[in-house]
Amino acid sequence: MAVTVRDTLNLPIFRDVKILAGESGLDNEITRVNFIEMPSNPISDEKLTEPGEFKITGFFAYKDNVTKLAKEFESLVSERSSGICLIDEYFQQLPIDIINYANKSGLPILLISKNISYADIITGIMELIIKSKDDKILEGIVDNILNSNKSQIEIRKLAREINYSFNEFVVTIYFSTFDKKKINIDFLDPIVKKEVGWSVVKYKRGILLILTFKDSVEVNIKEKISLAMDLIKRNLVRYLIGVSDIYTDLGMLDNCINEALLAYNSTNNLNQGIVFYKELGVYKLLFQLKSDRRLRKFRDEIILPLKDYERKNEIELINTAKCFLKNDGNIKKTSVELFLHENTVRYRIDKIKEILNMKKSTISFYVQLCLALKADEILG
Repeated sequence: MAVTVRDTLNLPIFRDVKILAGESGLDNEITRVNFIEMPSNPISDEKLTEPGEFKITGFFAYKDNVTKLAKEFESLVSERSSGICLIDEYFQQLPIDIINYANKSGLPILLISKNISYADIITGIMELIIKSKDDKILEGIVDNILNSNKSQIEIRKLAREINYSFNEFVVTIYFSTFDKKKINIDFLDPIVKKEVGWSVVKYKRGILLILTFKDSVEVNIKEKISLAMDLIKRNLVRYLIGVSDIYTDLGMLDNCINEALLAYNSTNNLNQGIVFYKELGVYKLLFQLKSDRRLRKFRDEIILPLKDYERKNEIELINTAKCFLKNDGNIKKTSVELFLHENTVRYRIDKIKEILNMKKSTISFYVQLCLALKADEILG
């Protein structure tokens, strides 16, 4: 995962930094850190710069020449610099024309105190870049675990490349946030460092938390899972979380991760912030068939005739069917919940059976209608 200018704002040394301009470019990727200590020479500097450089400078060379300073910013944009860290020794503000140019070009300008040393700035950003490369390696290992047809022995070996201290009992949690800002997962450090058999991996657009345990005391495992979940919920205002089943063999880590991902991907369809794989029921199968045309065809054969009848006759059949199935086919409970007469509910259910040509097949009617409604939920 690339390090961006936005990521630097989470560094302690950038705590009091002021964004002068270029907020639209805060997601620019930083490839490396460089200095500006003298006027740029496009010819001689061509081999010394590369796209994505984050420049640190006090612009000493331009403190008495604003015209040349403006030209420097044109060079920085043409070089596709990721951003500027401006030491406030000579400039505490910049001319409005430069501010406007930086805003238009998406070149972030961060104003930082002259009391912060160049070395601390470089060290902080380079540590982010190194950590980012480590994250890419770990993400690649997870991809290798999931995307290859490997034996349990091979999967166990790959798992221990993530964390040599992994134990055999394993559960995974995959989570993300609605916010555009990247998740700062430092809040997980205390428990991950305490529980040596735990690891955090930045995976795709979210975070994969791998929890392993030495024994099978399920109560203890559930308590640990709850601890991790509570930390996530306390530190993320808006979150989506998927939790796998508990596996007794680290060699099944591929299944374990896939379950957490499937549960996570189910959160939007089920309109829930947290989904446990074990609670998905028939959705476990339906979500895996989501891209299969046969599922859509099955859904359409049941749902489209009902929607067509609703549209032509101004009668609610699908909502009645959902409530009816939720109440295990109990007419009375359905009528109370929908504020309808029992005969009205009975008439609507009979009409659904008639439309679907299932008057004589009660069990098949329940099964097919239930599956079609659930398929409709996930297909949208």
